Amino acid sequence: MTACPFCDRIAAGDYAEKSRGMAAVAFPPLAPVTPGHLLVVPVVHVADALANPCITGDTMQFAARLACDLGLKPCNLITSAGA
Repeated sequence: MTACPFCDRIAAGDYAEKSRGMAAVAFPPLAPVTPGHLLVVPVVHVADALANPCITGDTMQFAARLACDLGLKPCNLITSAGA
């Protein structure tokens, strides 16, 4: 077990194979706030969205592509840095 719950879920394979890209994976949160709620996280650990802009960009690109593939329109693509 690591100190990162997202890395733990990735290591456990807790995502659908169709929800994995080269840079990121997607899985539902443990407590979704709306139907279709997904977390899209990079496969490489980063502290937050500001730690590595290239990884953040790749992750957001995957999220946008996944939303299109799943027909999730309209949708919200939100990122966080810190608490």
